[in-house]
Amino acid sequence: DEGLEEDLERTLGKAFGQLNTTDRLLNDCEPNLDHIPGNLPRYGLVVTRERYWMANLDFVRGLITSQPSLPTLVISIDELEALVALNLEDGSSALNTLVSVISDEERSKWMLDASIDWTGAARNPIIDEAWRRLPFGQGGDR
Repeated sequence: DEGLEEDLERTLGKAFGQLNTTDRLLNDCEPNLDHIPGNLPRYGLVVTRERYWMANLDFVRGLITSQPSLPTLVISIDELEALVALNLEDGSSALNTLVSVISDEERSKWMLDASIDWTGAARNPIIDEAWRRLPFGQGGDR
């Protein structure tokens, strides 16, 4: 579909291009970025307002001219919010969880919701309390 390809170029293609520019500047030791350590692994994260279904699949990525130069995951803002609020009982951080998904050949092709094992997730007491304070809050459930 021509409309789909144009939309992918306009949105994800632009985001991938921005990631590539930053990656290149870091590789070239751009003085304005010298506060960012160059010896750490780099990952790209594209956050969209709405879910971009199948955006991590190879056949969809193949429709985009600009490909990311580093391991990159496309997620929606609601997936990012859930990830940040994630309180895993084993002490894993949201960042470690995200890196494990991006680094996994298979799971990096999935939607973030499907690539994380949520069974070890505990309720986040800060989020629960915030929901309780809202007039429509129901004991922390959304």
